[in-house]
Amino acid sequence: MHGRRANRAHEEEQARVQKVKELIPLVNNLIKKKKTNSYDKEYIDRTSLILMKCPYLQTLWNYRREYFEYIKPEYLKGKKEIEDEKCDMTKTSEELKKILKDENNMVEDILNTFNKCNELWFHKLWIIKYGLKDNLIDMKDLLNELEYCKRSFYKDDRNYHCWNYRSYIISCIHIVHTKLNNMNKENNEKEKKINETNQTHQTHQTIQSNQSNQSNQTIQSNQSNQTIQSNQSNQSNQSNQSNQSNQSNQSNGCFNFDVYETNYKLSKMLIENNFSNFSAWFLKYSLKKSIIDTNNELNLIKNAIFTDPFDQSLWEFYKWFLFQNGNDKEEILFILLNNNTIYLFFQNLINLNITKCICYDNNNKEIKGSWDKHIIKINNSNNINDSNNKESFVFSFTLDKNDLLLGNIPYIKFVLYYYKYNIYVPHQIHYEQNILKDIYRLYNNSSKENNKYEHSIIYQIDITKISKCHLFNILLDINQYNRKGMYEFSNNIDDNNDQNKIYYNFYKYINSSNILLNISTNMDLHLLNLELEQINELLLLENDCKFALYTKFEILKRIEHFEEALKVLDYLKQVDFLRLEYYKDQETEILIKKRIHDYYETSEKGNNNEMLDLTHMNIKSIIYPLMIEAFFITKIDLSNNSISEGYSGKGTLNFLYNLRELCLNNNKLKNFIFLMKNLYNLKLLEKLDVSNNHLVDMEQDLDQYEFVILPSLKYINISNTNIALLLNEKYKHKNILNTYNIIRHNNTVVLSKL
Repeated sequence: MHGRRANRAHEEEQARVQKVKELIPLVNNLIKKKKTNSYDKEYIDRTSLILMKCPYLQTLWNYRREYFEYIKPEYLKGKKEIEDEKCDMTKTSEELKKILKDENNMVEDILNTFNKCNELWFHKLWIIKYGLKDNLIDMKDLLNELEYCKRSFYKDDRNYHCWNYRSYIISCIHIVHTKLNNMNKENNEKEKKINETNQTHQTHQTIQSNQSNQSNQTIQSNQSNQTIQSNQSNQSNQSNQSNQSNQSNQSNGCFNFDVYETNYKLSKMLIENNFSNFSAWFLKYSLKKSIIDTNNELNLIKNAIFTDPFDQSLWEFYKWFLFQNGNDKEEILFILLNNNTIYLFFQNLINLNITKCICYDNNNKEIKGSWDKHIIKINNSNNINDSNNKESFVFSFTLDKNDLLLGNIPYIKFVLYYYKYNIYVPHQIHYEQNILKDIYRLYNNSSKENNKYEHSIIYQIDITKISKCHLFNILLDINQYNRKGMYEFSNNIDDNNDQNKIYYNFYKYINSSNILLNISTNMDLHLLNLELEQINELLLLENDCKFALYTKFEILKRIEHFEEALKVLDYLKQVDFLRLEYYKDQETEILIKKRIHDYYETSEKGNNNEMLDLTHMNIKSIIYPLMIEAFFITKIDLSNNSISEGYSGKGTLNFLYNLRELCLNNNKLKNFIFLMKNLYNLKLLEKLDVSNNHLVDMEQDLDQYEFVILPSLKYINISNTNIALLLNEKYKHKNILNTYNIIRHNNTVVLSKL
C-alpha cells in the first residue's frame, strides 16, 4: 500500500451524494409551493441557492418565471389598470428593471461554471423577451448582451448555445429597430397633421377678423393671439417631445448599430485567434459585398488552409466564397423565342408570381400577354396539367399580338417577381415563425411584412440582337445589364456570322451562362485559375488532402478542363473511398459535359442532326440543369444506362424542346405512363425507342391502358418489353393501343402512326 496514490474517487462520490441528499427536500418543498401558486420572495431566494449548484432543474426556472409574471402588475401599475387594493403603490418600473438586471447577472454568474447548460441560456433569453414586452429593456441593454456573447467567445469560441443566443439578440435588435422607426414615422405624421390643422385654424381666424367690426376686432385679435400663443405652445411641446423621442432613440443606439460591420469584426477576431472555427467562418456568409475585400479574404483563406489543410470548415467557406458568394438571388439562365412566345429558363427551381409579372416595350408601355409555366410535379393523375405546384424551372410569356414576329417591338423589359426566403440577409429572418414570434407580433401588428420575401428581377432585352435558327431563337444579350461577363461574350457571338458554327455559338452561350451562375459574383475565370495554382502548390506538400483535391475538381469543372478533372476524381476515389459512389456520379456528370462539348466541336457545318452518343455511361438520372447545353441537339442516344422514369418531373429530357429522336433502350424503365409524363413537353419528338425495358407489370390490363400522347410522336419501339410480351400472348389479337397501330414483325414490336 505504501507509495501508491490514494484513491479519492469514492470520497468525492460520497460528497456529491451528500449534496444531492441535502438538495432533495428543498427541491420537493419548492415544487409543492409552485403547485399551490405560492410566490413568496423567501422561496425564490431558495431557488437561487439551489440553481447555483445545479442549474439543470427546469421546474425551478419555471417557478422563477412564474414569480416574475406574478409581480409584474405591481411594478407596472402606471401602464396597466390594477384593481388590487393591496398593491404596493410605492413600487416602480425602475425597480423591476433592477430586479431583471440582477436576475440576468445571476444567470451570467452561473454560466461561468455551467456554460453549456441549455436551461441557463433559455432563461437568459426569456429575461430579454420579458423586458422587451413592457419596454423594460432598451437597445443599450441588447448591445450589452452582444458584448457578453463576445466575452463568452473568448472563453469558448465553439459554444453553440452562445452562438444561438447571439443570433436571437441580433433578431431582437432588428425588431426593436423596426419598432422605433415605425414610431418615428407615426410621430412625424401626427406632427404634420397637427401643424396642418393649426395653420387652417389660424387662417380661419384671420378671415373672421377681417370681416368683423373694428370693436370686435380687438377682442378677436386678443383671442387670436391667445389661440396662436396656445398653438405655438402646443407646437413647442410637440417639438420638445419629438426631440426627446429622437434623443431617446439615438441614446438607444439604434442608428449606430450595423449588423454587417459587427459580424465582420467578430468573425475577424475569432478567426485570427483560431482558424478552426466553423461558426466564425459561417458568420461571414451574411456579410455585405461592400464590406468584403476579395484579395484580403483570399489571403486569409490561403493562410488558414496552408496552416491546417485538413480542417474541413476552412474548405467549406473557401468553396462558398469561390462558387456561391453573391449568388443568393435568382438569375435567368437563358431566354428563347418561339413564334410569339418567350421562354425564360432559370437555373434553379423558382416560385414566380406570374400575377404581378409585367412586360414593357421600348416606350415603357405594358405589353399584354399570358403567362404559363413548365409543370414540374408529377402525380398519379393522367392529366399532366393537374398540378398545384407553383414552382418551375421554365416560365413562358405569350404576346397577345404578333408584334415580335412583325418586328414592331425592338426592345422589351421584364419585371419579374418571385418568392424566396434568403438566409443570407439578416433582416429577412423568419421572426414570426421562431421563438421570437410573440415579440414580433407585439411590435409588428400590420400586414406590411406579408410580402417581405418577394423579390424582383428586371431584365432588358434587345430583340434586334437575336440569333436565329430553324425553330427556337436564342436571345443573346439577356443579362448585359445584370451579370458581368455575358455582355462581352454575347457581343462576340453577335459579331460571328459564320453560319457553320451557329449551334456551337448557342452551346457556348448557354454553357458560359451556366458557368457564370456557378461562380461567385466577386470571382471570374482568371481568378479561378490563380486559385488553382495555389491549390496545386498545397497539393505538392499534402497530396492526399481530399478537401484540396475536391476544390481543385470544382475549379477544373468550371474552367472545362475535363480530362484533368477526371484524373482528380480517379485519385479522390482512392483517397476518400467512403464517398466512392458520389465521385462516380460526379464522373458521369463530367463525361456528359465532355461529350456534349465534343459533339459541338466536331459537328460539321453547324449540323445538329447527328446523334449525340451518351451510351454505356452508367447514367442513373439526368436532373435539370445537367445537359441543358444539349438543347439544340435533335437526336440523343441514352441506351445501355441505368435510367429510371422518376417521379419528380425534374428530368432534363423534358426541357429539351428541340428533341426529335430519343433512344432509351436497355435502361431501367418500369413505368411507361410515368415516362411519358416526364416527356410531355417534347412537342417535336417523332421517334422514341424504349425497347429492352420492363415498362409495365405482367398483370397490366392493356384494354384500358392509356399514356400521354405527344403531338409529333409517330414511332415507339417497345420490343423486348412486358408490353410487347403481353401483345404477343394475352393480347395477340389487339391491333391498336391508345390510338397507335401495333406492328409486329419477327421479334420487333412497334407502336406506329406512320
